[in-house]
Amino acid sequence: MKAVYISIVAIVLLVGCGESKKPTKNAVKKDSAPTPSTKVQPQSTNSIAQEQSEPDKPKYEIWEAASLGAIKIVNELLDTGVDVNSLDKRGRTPLHWASTEKVIRKLIAKGSNINSKDGRGMTPLHCYIIEDKKTEEAKILLEAGAKVNSTTSSGHTPLHYATSNNKFKFVGFLIENGANTNAKSNSGVTPLHSASLSDDYRIIELLLSKGAQVNSLTKDGVKLFANGTPLDWAQKANKEKAISLLRKNGAKTAKELQTK
Repeated sequence: MKAVYISIVAIVLLVGCGESKKPTKNAVKKDSAPTPSTKVQPQSTNSIAQEQSEPDKPKYEIWEAASLGAIKIVNELLDTGVDVNSLDKRGRTPLHWASTEKVIRKLIAKGSNINSKDGRGMTPLHCYIIEDKKTEEAKILLEAGAKVNSTTSSGHTPLHYATSNNKFKFVGFLIENGANTNAKSNSGVTPLHSASLSDDYRIIELLLSKGAQVNSLTKDGVKLFANGTPLDWAQKANKEKAISLLRKNGAKTAKELQTK
């Protein structure tokens, strides 16, 4: 059963920005495809050799400075004419990487696109959910016009990311700000489907209390989860407490729905 669960999690986990650990000077990791469990930083061209051969080149790219929370460097770069909406190799703006409120506010004040999407369709709000950001920082985005139900190329909203990454506080925060509890991805996955695999059962309770449909079905294209309800997911992942909680709220398996 453990092997099956690992396979399930591998399929369900959403690919995100990565949990950013502030990079140190001259020690930024190379560009790689990030996942919620992979710590990555923005691509930088910074190196000792390069600094020596190009002495007039800024020591930091703006994405790296934003990730470091280096407001002074961000200001200097913007003052020299660096585009606030510059895209890195993943298609992300400095706002996707911003790690402090000061940097976030500065970038927004300079005209950063709040709803800019990277190569996977992720907005800064999606990224803030899966990184070590506070709801206060995400609130700045929403106050500036971030779309709480914006979808990635696979149809996932920020709420999908919050539930699949066990971010209970963010789940509540997003719902309070208008997140759709029944939003469906391209494969028909809802936040409750993702929450059924979570070990934080408060997320399931919260979603159900806010109108999440307990028997929503996924589509045929979801491997191992084709035409599955949240209860089907919980059963395949052997989440006994989730199973019990869903049952108490009227949950059924897809097979049970067919024989109704």
